[in-house]
Amino acid sequence: MLLKQKSIVEGALALLVTCARYADLARHAESETERHRAQFLLDMLTPVAKSFPAERGFESNALAVQVHGGYGYTSEYLPETWLR
Repeated sequence: MLLKQKSIVEGALALLVTCARYADLARHAESETERHRAQFLLDMLTPVAKSFPAERGFESNALAVQVHGGYGYTSEYLPETWLR
């Protein structure tokens, strides 16, 4: 479960960093063709970068509650708060 959580978080971060790279290239690339290509890729990846962390983040939080066992459902631990 912990490795699945790690893969969700690192995948989301990699996707967001890729979008940031394309946003930078869309503004500061040397050639006009490269700027248009980066803007196109940014336009394609932005909806994915917004929805993937939101949907899979909930799954990761649900796994965090399961990792804590019965204590994960009590309000004394943070995973319960994150899941709410």
